This record gives sequence, C-alpha cells and structure tokens, in this order.
Amino acid sequence: RGAEEQASRLERESVALLDAANAMRVSQLGEAVAIRDFVSLADVNSQKEALRALKASEQRYADSTAALEGVAAMMGNAAIVDQVAAVKAASKKQHDKVQQAFEQAEMAEYQQAQSIVYSEVRPLQATIAASLEELVVHARKLAVERAHEARTDAMASERRLLAALAAALLIGVLATIAIT
Repeated sequence: RGAEEQASRLERESVALLDAANAMRVSQLGEAVAIRDFVSLADVNSQKEALRALKASEQRYADSTAALEGVAAMMGNAAIVDQVAAVKAASKKQHDKVQQAFEQAEMAEYQQAQSIVYSEVRPLQATIAASLEELVVHARKLAVERAHEARTDAMASERRLLAALAAALLIGVLATIAIT
C-alpha cells in the first residue's frame, strides 16, 4: 500500500513538475525567436507576425509558470519553491526588458532595440534556462529518491508478508504435531 502511495505521489508531483518545466523551456525558445525576429525585421508585416508569435508564446509561458508554481506549492519542498520563485523573478525582468526593446523598435530605433535584446534580454534568457535546468535536475533527484522509497516500502512489505506466511506455516506444523 505504501509503495502504491509513493508511486502515486511520484507521478502526481515529480512528473507534473518535469512537464511544467519542459513546457516553460519550449515556450522560452519560442519567445526568443519571436523577440529576435521582432527587433531584427524592419518590415511591418514581419513585426506583426513576430509579435503575434510572441504573445502566444508568452501565454503558454504564463500558463506553464502557473502550473509550475502550483506543483511546487503542492510538493511543499522549500528548495523547489525557491527555484520557481527565482525563475519567475528572472522572467519578470526579461518581460520588462522585452517591453523596453519593443518600445524602441516601434519608434524605429532598431539598433537600440537589438542592443537591449542581445545585451540584456539574452543573458536573462540564459539565466532562466539554467534555472529551469537546475529545477529539472532537482525534480529528477526527487523522483529517484521517491522511487527508492517505494522500492524500500515494497521490500519491507514483502518481508512482513513472508514472516506472516512463515509464522502461519509454523503454527500449522505445531498444530499438526499437537493433534497427532
């Protein structure tokens, strides 16, 4: 029973955490391409398409962040909660810098917009990517620990079952000897 609970907990928490972190990674990559395209392409139609892609990617990122926060809160693991908070804080800084770059691009200040993206936004994206990788490593470690706990619980259950079986056999043998 304990092994079943451990497996359910593993699936409910660790797998959900990994899924949310990976969804954030994918969304971040989509954002990076859209941001680059927006500040690099001067033609209005290309910028509109890049902006549309960015908005969709930002929404997926926000949804993934909310899911990640929910899983981290459910797990109650302080280290994971702190890592998620760090990712969220870096994401806020990145969003602010992207908005600053967009303002520059809308004023046809493409060089300044590109400078913001490549010198300020890109390092923030790298920081977020590294934080997400750290989070995934931590989640994998927790998953391995929980799988080990489940195996340990299962082995303990097997030992208790074998002891009960041996005791029942011994009682049966002693009862047979006493009767005869």
